[in-house]
Amino acid sequence: MRDDQNEVPVPFDVVMLASRYQDNRSQAERAKFAPFCPMLSQGWALLAEGDVLFKMIHHEVRRHLIPALWTTLNNDGVGLIRNAVLKKVII
Repeated sequence: MRDDQNEVPVPFDVVMLASRYQDNRSQAERAKFAPFCPMLSQGWALLAEGDVLFKMIHHEVRRHLIPALWTTLNNDGVGLIRNAVLKKVII
């Protein structure tokens, strides 16, 4: 996926898992990925401080996850994301 010639971003979950291998850590830092967080809710268990893709917004948003297959947030979590986008903390 990383070497595809098109401009489609790689899913966050794929980059996060690939960055677990030391050889891929520097590539993960430069990767074009989307969205800003794991798409599958189980990915949140793998995202921790010290990981290449971890941002403080992940720590804040994690408390607002609703149990579901896909990352789903309560109203407060959506508000955090909205503010982060408006302040360009995440794009």
